[in-house]
Amino acid sequence: MHYRFQILMNDYTLCPSDWGMTGECATFYRIYYVCGGKAWFRQGEEEVQLKKGWLYILPVMQSYSLRHDVKDPLEVLWFHVELDLSMGRDFTAVEICEGEDLYYLLKSIQVIQRDPASFEDVNRLFDIFLKRLEQRLTLYRTGSRRMNRVLSYIDEHIADDPEIQELAACAGMERSYFTRRFKEIFKMCPRQFVYTRKMSVGAKALLEGATVSEAAEKCGYSDEKAFTRAFKRYMEVTPGEYKKRRACTEP
Repeated sequence: MHYRFQILMNDYTLCPSDWGMTGECATFYRIYYVCGGKAWFRQGEEEVQLKKGWLYILPVMQSYSLRHDVKDPLEVLWFHVELDLSMGRDFTAVEICEGEDLYYLLKSIQVIQRDPASFEDVNRLFDIFLKRLEQRLTLYRTGSRRMNRVLSYIDEHIADDPEIQELAACAGMERSYFTRRFKEIFKMCPRQFVYTRKMSVGAKALLEGATVSEAAEKCGYSDEKAFTRAFKRYMEVTPGEYKKRRACTEP
């Protein structure tokens, strides 16, 4: 099966001493492959130490915190990814044993991801990685034709800022019922989903050379400052910073 995805950001990092998050609530998938160091994930009263050689998928649309030992900092291959599927939105841990396909795929990405000419190769390997991961986790798309039609409508009209009533009409449902069904399937409300798609479109436009103003227009923002605020809230960096950071690792 082929999965639609967009790697928003990725890198191999030895985290600085001030690294950490408190009350993080991401609308995209954070995927961490731990290569060394000591770090802890905390959600509510539960705290889990992140282990070397394990892959972690952090919660989506849920609050959590991360910290590490400054004397033994976290060393990690990480991805911020948008997917057109539900991979489970709770904290997930998968042991990656040396010698298995997932191990070699991650190590290959780690080696090539800093090469400016490797962006397409990283995407190709990540696509294979998702297919292999499917054998270990429950990966699925919605089987609802109506909701798939809505997803296509959102992508086609993202610059027009589609309203919930439009989406409900596209699905052939009453508005309140549509909103309830959408949230049941995608674990977020329609407006949150549209927001994530806007940021994805804006990020892609920036990577393809668009100015901040052009990227804002492509995803339906008439005000460049409003787009910048929304983008920073989502990506944790401004559009300009995002372009500079990705220019170091992408063509």
